[in-house]
Amino acid sequence: MCFYHASVHIYKPGQIVSIDDFEGDSTHDHAERQASEQEINIRFDELRPETITYSRVKCIYLFDSYENCISYVPKTSSTSFHFYMVKPISVFGGFPMCLVNFAYKNAGNIELVQKIAAEYWAPSHNWNVKEYLSAQIEIVQECTEKKLSDTNPYMDDQDLAKKWIKQ
Repeated sequence: MCFYHASVHIYKPGQIVSIDDFEGDSTHDHAERQASEQEINIRFDELRPETITYSRVKCIYLFDSYENCISYVPKTSSTSFHFYMVKPISVFGGFPMCLVNFAYKNAGNIELVQKIAAEYWAPSHNWNVKEYLSAQIEIVQECTEKKLSDTNPYMDDQDLAKKWIKQ
């Protein structure tokens, strides 16, 4: 199965990309992250089931559809992203991406963050936009079409998360 990945790096088809290729802890640029966001990822990892060996702090993030991948990048981003179809060497996932942002926004509420992390690692709701974690991918091709549809499944997930958190 092919997945999709957004990156600031330029890759060629057939290239193998590994988390070991990146300096620091993650494929994300930690300089742009707030300390509270890094702390949330560490807290999520502390609650990660033992059967999932990839860390949110050190992984390559993938999406199961191209549309979900390009919707990951904010429309207002000044950073130039490249989008790739990839084959993961191994992958864990189907984790609801929107819950991470909810945890970031509620970083001061430890009980809520723990509830969110539990749902993230073992989803019990029908989330639309899921992220997958991998340690190594093979680039299949660069994708250049950047048009989004009029629907936004990520926003549907945000609405579901708001209702779920109130329960």
